[in-house]
Amino acid sequence: MDYLEHLSALLGCVYLSDLHWRTISRQQANTILAEPLDRPEHEYLDAARYILGDCAGEYPDAADARKAIAAYLLNH
Repeated sequence: MDYLEHLSALLGCVYLSDLHWRTISRQQANTILAEPLDRPEHEYLDAARYILGDCAGEYPDAADARKAIAAYLLNH
């Protein structure tokens, strides 16, 4: 299971595409941010590009990509 699939399951999404429309609570954002960064960096970067689409920036590392994902899902 890659990071995108993990995130989808963690947030109770039926389909990966549900992540485009999902809004999360502060507690869910904190859960995402508290997880260890134990996957290959490209999985976090790919997930950020998939979820944020045209809003995705260039992230220097997995931690920044994960922060962007949590912020996007919290605020849209």
